[in-house]
Amino acid sequence: MNSLIYASAVTDYGSITCREVSIGGPGVTNNPDDDVATFCGKHVVVVDDKGKGILSAREDAEVSIHKSKGEAVVFGAYTSVDNGSKTLYVHNGETCASLITGEMVVPVSVLLTADDKQGTISVLNGDFHTVPGEGTSLNGNRIELNHHDYPMGIVVSGGKAKGDAETKGDAKAKLDIDENEDTVSLSGGVIVFEHGKASISVTDGDGRVDMPNGYTFWDGCGVDDHLMVIPKRHVDSLANLSDEEKIDYMNQIAKFENDGYSIYARAQGSKTRSMAHQHTHFIKVDGKAKKMMLYLKKPHTVITR
Repeated sequence: MNSLIYASAVTDYGSITCREVSIGGPGVTNNPDDDVATFCGKHVVVVDDKGKGILSAREDAEVSIHKSKGEAVVFGAYTSVDNGSKTLYVHNGETCASLITGEMVVPVSVLLTADDKQGTISVLNGDFHTVPGEGTSLNGNRIELNHHDYPMGIVVSGGKAKGDAETKGDAKAKLDIDENEDTVSLSGGVIVFEHGKASISVTDGDGRVDMPNGYTFWDGCGVDDHLMVIPKRHVDSLANLSDEEKIDYMNQIAKFENDGYSIYARAQGSKTRSMAHQHTHFIKVDGKAKKMMLYLKKPHTVITR
């Protein structure tokens, strides 16, 4: 089924061209030249059929819309594209965007910035690829990521690769966001993690940031299994269990400890305790130490290599 978009271009002489373009369906002609609608001018704007802005390009702008594929190829000194989940700002670069799926690709750009509800990413002299619901990949000389919800920032800079610089060249900064796994993987010549006023630098490294809802690692290793023992009646402390309940509780601990589980419970007055009802974690690790790890949930910030 075809969708309608509207594109307008303002020329250097002030004249305005506005056209309705049908995308995402079979073309009305077999002539390939008729499948592409091109707009050039000082300022080119594309909106959907409800008037919501999709993209804007300024200064020697050129926007080519491939009707059957529903894709736009944009050139301009300043370009912005909104795919519904991210807003991309590109300086002096080419941008390819699907007006149907929201996928966006920037093969090369002097500077680009991507904003969404979680944070802001910027890359200097690099490329960018994002697929809504899957993830985002960036490569460049310098990449910065800043989160909106907590004071966390990551800066990845390229540098000389290990070995012969003439044969291996400069190491690029790389950052990959996996939306399904809720992780950020990164590598580069220098990696700087910033959390509040604290910062940690790693040279010639690579790493992974886990932003989990539960326990993804413990004692510097990945977690294979995570269980909890919760009293049937409400108690806020183990001290308030009856003698019979305490014996049963200790038997449970002994059983799971013998099976290789670590035992953990926060104190009654702990500010990081998620609920007043007493609960105890049983955690089994995989025994594989993380090469590098940044845990962002308060109160812990843990780095291992």
